[in-house]
Amino acid sequence: MRFFADEHEITSWQCSLAGAADNPTERSALLLRLAWHLRQRDTQQAIELVELARTALEENAIPPHQRAAGLARLDLVMAEAAWLFADLEAAQAYIDSASRSFAALGDGIGQADAHWLHAWVAADRGDHESRDAALRRAAASASHVGDALRSSLALAGLARSSVFSDLAAAQQAWGDRFGGGDVDCEDGLATWIHDYRYLVASKRQDIGTAVAHATHMYESALASGQKRRAITAASNIGFDLTRINDLPSALDWMQRGLELARAAGWPAMVGSCLTEMAETLRKMRRSEQAHALLQEALEAMAALPDSRWVALALNYLGDVELDCGRPQAALASFERLGQRADALAQADLQTIASRGCAQALAHLGRIDQALAAAQQALSLARRQDDAYNAIAALRVLADIHAAHRLPGADAGDSPALAFLQEALDTGRNIDGYAAPADLL
Repeated sequence: MRFFADEHEITSWQCSLAGAADNPTERSALLLRLAWHLRQRDTQQAIELVELARTALEENAIPPHQRAAGLARLDLVMAEAAWLFADLEAAQAYIDSASRSFAALGDGIGQADAHWLHAWVAADRGDHESRDAALRRAAASASHVGDALRSSLALAGLARSSVFSDLAAAQQAWGDRFGGGDVDCEDGLATWIHDYRYLVASKRQDIGTAVAHATHMYESALASGQKRRAITAASNIGFDLTRINDLPSALDWMQRGLELARAAGWPAMVGSCLTEMAETLRKMRRSEQAHALLQEALEAMAALPDSRWVALALNYLGDVELDCGRPQAALASFERLGQRADALAQADLQTIASRGCAQALAHLGRIDQALAAAQQALSLARRQDDAYNAIAALRVLADIHAAHRLPGADAGDSPALAFLQEALDTGRNIDGYAAPADLL
């Protein structure tokens, strides 16, 4: 079974299904194929087709090996549906059932697909070691049976995931394979290569390049039936446009992603889009509206407490609480974020958690602790060449020194002014960055 199909093929199979009523073998094959390839294009329809395909496979004269492989494939469709609707236990149960069947059949392609889906269920549980191990198994299974596309897909997934932990190490490990040249492959794989390149460019604050890759990712994802990646791409574009303060354009992209997510009904995607939209609204000084969206997002993602999306919502919620003059609530959000960041081993979230705690502690009058947290945030950001979060940490240090009249190295020095100037100088190295008015 191919991993991806385009819209023309889907339409052709749907037309063929209408005329296959008198051919049980062909009808079974078409039902199976459509259920598989509609799993993200139209998840509810895919679930309905699973039941029809299961009945056709069990009631018609299908060879036993083919029947068993088809039923295992239908389990994977149901696993993906359960994952998309945030029922991770059901998703894993279906994956385990499919894996046992594929192993008994000696079906390396099926095993690779089961490992692939297992990886993303593990990711939503916050278990990144299991995610990476599953992606390696998927690549090995696909390579063993000569499926270069599936092997490259799993490795691209591993590459993009590694960027969150250590940008320099990720580039060293994967740059030669996925980092350069034209993306000359089918849309399904191109989606993940552009995703990797987007993350690298975004982490390096090369915003123009990042947005270009995310746009290609969005288009490739829709063309290959990977709606979840398309939603993520739209949200990512909005995120980076927010970083350079192009807030109207950011909202347009976020709305595009949210519409796709709501139409699909997938809790994680709805929650992630609401989360990013809330941050843009906060920067537009619509803090109470942002707070309401974040509460809605956390409710939508209640079944995914260990995911990165929930961690991001805690980040933005902490900032909103600060804007609304509630430092104790902000500190609680940032401390929870710090715990999740350590568990996920994701450097950007660790930096943000330290910066947020510093701000909240300063507002609570705990100045020594605030300075230590802000310096930690700055060190973490610099270690990752993360200019955007370095600016945020420098601004916090400036605010603390200005508000509490802390002394400089020499009489007459202004540490606050020095930190602000360094923040401005850092921003000049970010492509497309426009310094916000309050920094100026």
